[in-house]
Amino acid sequence: MITTYRLSNEELTKMTWLKAIYEKNNYKFKPDRFPEIYYDDFHKVLEEFSFNLFEHNEDSDGNPDYLGVYIPKYEWLYGYRESSEGIIILFKDRIEKFSSNSLIDEKHIRFVVLMHELGHWLSHFAQQSSPPNFWKFGYDFSNRFTKEAFAQLTAYWASEDDPNNLKTLFELSPKTTTGEINPLAIYGNYIRLVKFSKVEILRKLLQVRLYWFLDDRVFIDFLNSNSVFIIEWLVNENKTNFNEILHENLHPQSNEFFNGEKDFNDKVQIILERVYGLDIKTKDTLEDFGL
Repeated sequence: MITTYRLSNEELTKMTWLKAIYEKNNYKFKPDRFPEIYYDDFHKVLEEFSFNLFEHNEDSDGNPDYLGVYIPKYEWLYGYRESSEGIIILFKDRIEKFSSNSLIDEKHIRFVVLMHELGHWLSHFAQQSSPPNFWKFGYDFSNRFTKEAFAQLTAYWASEDDPNNLKTLFELSPKTTTGEINPLAIYGNYIRLVKFSKVEILRKLLQVRLYWFLDDRVFIDFLNSNSVFIIEWLVNENKTNFNEILHENLHPQSNEFFNGEKDFNDKVQIILERVYGLDIKTKDTLEDFGL
């Protein structure tokens, strides 16, 4: 049994503040609580969880996920895994080692890693009234640029009022050869998003969730744009319609969701029926989606 983490006053205060930001932007939490959080050595965690859950916990420069993890839970639906609320685990031995090597106080490392993993939970589990979809399928895709951008940005929001925490986040971000945060790296792309307001980012998150079946590269380019509506942005960028947009930008892993359906129009109908609950037989609906 791994050890439950005891939050500091600073951590709990900032977690509550972040949750309130989501709530003020029309997100909600049911049940109204934080996720389970644990703090233990990595080898003890492996005794309870599959090693496959830690595929991105490689020891590399600027990888906060080497020091902790958010593990979503899954159920099968429509032939694909639907994700639900997960748990957060901080790796005690790895944090202690990183502290010893970097000479950064453990409390600052724990804080930043916790806020990063909380960013995964917030962007994944916070629900909205419309549309009633919360990244249930797409969260399991290999869209790491998108997921880590939200997680790192959350850590930035939580750290920007404390120089020590902000310095720690800098150390846990990949660098260019000149020593700056690398905006092209998975854990560094968030630095291009700090210029946007929290309201703008959370509006964009709604779009990412709504169109979860699109490719990771589409999401990250959209997040870095000045647009808040992804289809409108794609249409303007590519001068095309919804049908062609999906054909060019569907995430490769989304094929499983479509039960092997090869006809593209059938895929579109599945999206409209399952994701949006729309009656795809009506002429207006088909025209709205460029079919």
